[in-house]
Amino acid sequence: MFTLINMPLWAWLYLVLVLIVFIAGFFTEYKRDFNEISGSVLSLFSICALVVALFNPSVASFLGLLVFPITAIGIYWEHSRAEREIVFARARLSEEIELDDDERELLLNVAIGLNALLVVPGYVAGLIVCFNIIKSFSGGA
Repeated sequence: MFTLINMPLWAWLYLVLVLIVFIAGFFTEYKRDFNEISGSVLSLFSICALVVALFNPSVASFLGLLVFPITAIGIYWEHSRAEREIVFARARLSEEIELDDDERELLLNVAIGLNALLVVPGYVAGLIVCFNIIKSFSGGA
């Protein structure tokens, strides 16, 4: 089945990395509720579907107009989740008395950057697929 999915190696590695980070999230001391877990599962599915659809027109065709809500809801979810995580991270970092304010901000910015590097490519793929669908409707080549 996986041999039917054509993607560059870097796209496969990206999806594997996203899956590893998703699984690693279950091994932290922070316990997530059902809503957080289900949202993360849907986000993982969205990222995987959008990246696969970018390189496989048959998948993009299968998803059709669902690509638009998948991308929009995924971006909204990740944005609102990032805001909550920043508040949580600030509270956790404030407990670290050996760190000064600059070190706390640096760690927070690194965490935000790593999160962005992880999820943004998947939703950029979704935006590209959305634009390709719009282009196909408008008769573009």
